[in-house]
Amino acid sequence: MKLLKKWNLVILFLLLTHLISCQNKNVATSEDGCEYDPCSENRKSVRTVLDEKGTIGYDSEWKKYFISIESSSQSVDNFVQAIPCNLPEELQKVGAKVVVSGTLKVSCNDPKPYIGGQQIYYIQLNQIKLQ
Repeated sequence: MKLLKKWNLVILFLLLTHLISCQNKNVATSEDGCEYDPCSENRKSVRTVLDEKGTIGYDSEWKKYFISIESSSQSVDNFVQAIPCNLPEELQKVGAKVVVSGTLKVSCNDPKPYIGGQQIYYIQLNQIKLQ
């Protein structure tokens, strides 16, 4: 009987310890802010773009519009696609040439790149206009 009580106490202790540790997992600990919405202010910013040229595209697998941002350092092995957090409806046209300014945020591999060199970010647009 004493042995049974000891095991019951051990099991109760383990359950309480587990419950307490699960509560602590809800605290934000990620450096990149991946536990937050991609467009959240808490998501890590990578860099700011200012008056960069780009082309609107649409990915049917992601079911999202993106902007292929042109850059002098862009190559076949290195290109940026930014998923806008706030793309105006009138600019949701595949192939539209735009000029964008905004903040690139980490995507946390959601969505995952299809090929090597593809860099995917979310972008909080400050300004976007047709070229």
